[in-house]
Formats: sequence, structure tokens, C-alpha cells
Amino acid sequence: MMFEDRFSPNKANFACCQCRLAFRQDVSMPYHAVDGSQSVRCPKCSQPMHNMGVGFVIPRSKDAKQWHKIELLVQHDFSFELLPA
Repeated sequence: MMFEDRFSPNKANFACCQCRLAFRQDVSMPYHAVDGSQSVRCPKCSQPMHNMGVGFVIPRSKDAKQWHKIELLVQHDFSFELLPA
């Protein structure tokens, strides 16, 4: 049961590299920001967060090395999707 919730295809991980913040958001229903755009905003800096996909593992906020890697992946529009076996 926990495994299903953790890797649910209806929940994606969103990350803000500037704030080193990430969380899971249900994407089965449309998610709209206050201004009407279809984006998830960072609660700290209000910038759009990047959809990192279902298979993204969120690093600790103090892990600067991992967050630097994530910044590079975001710059190249990479996302972590689970593919069927």
C-alpha cells in the first residue's frame, strides 16, 4: 500500500532548485496557480516549480552536490518517469 502511494502515476514530484524544496503533487486533477496558469509555485519564492516526474527521489535540502545535479537536469528539461517493464 505504501509502495503504491509512493510511486503513484497520479503524483509527480515538483522541485524548486533555488529554495532546495520539493514535494509531491497530485496531477490527476488540473493544478492551477492563483494567477490561473497551470503551474505549481514554490511556497517560499513563488517561482514556478519544475515537474521532475514520478520517479524523482527528493534529496535533503543540505545536499548541495545533489541539488547542483538537479539544477543541470532542470536546465535540460529532464524528468524522472517510470517506464513499464
